[in-house]
Amino acid sequence: MLPLRFRHTSEVAAPPSALWKFHVAPGALESLRPPLGGMRVVDPGDGVAEGSLVKLEVGAGPVRRRWHALHLAVRPGESFVDVAVEGPFRLWAHLHRFEATGRDRSRLVDEVWYQPPAGVPRWLGRVVFNPLLRLYFAWRHRRTRSAVEGTVAAFEASAVS
Repeated sequence: MLPLRFRHTSEVAAPPSALWKFHVAPGALESLRPPLGGMRVVDPGDGVAEGSLVKLEVGAGPVRRRWHALHLAVRPGESFVDVAVEGPFRLWAHLHRFEATGRDRSRLVDEVWYQPPAGVPRWLGRVVFNPLLRLYFAWRHRRTRSAVEGTVAAFEASAVS
């Protein structure tokens, strides 16, 4: 069965290097946790490094599930992939990409390929998960833009003084 695909992009007033630095900074994953999503970082591993294993816990109340993701295809300054090796989805692969679009401008791209949890039909997965992913990634991109554009603006202001 072919996986479902989800893609979300945003324009950011910062260079790709700023997006990269934000994503690899200690605590970045914590700062990108959804406020109501029930995700908890158990062990951040070695951060965004080739072969690093990140351990999360997802769910609500007593219904918790481990989500372990392996970082692969790490291209410093450009992109990385996290692949779930354990979690609620039968398949989860998430590409994070940072593309230059102009001087000090970037496109933040998140692409996810997934198969719904066992027992969930593909059509229902698309109807349920794509809208949730849309909300989640819109929130993450707003959070990223706010952090990165604010940092670049603060740096530029201090350079002028």
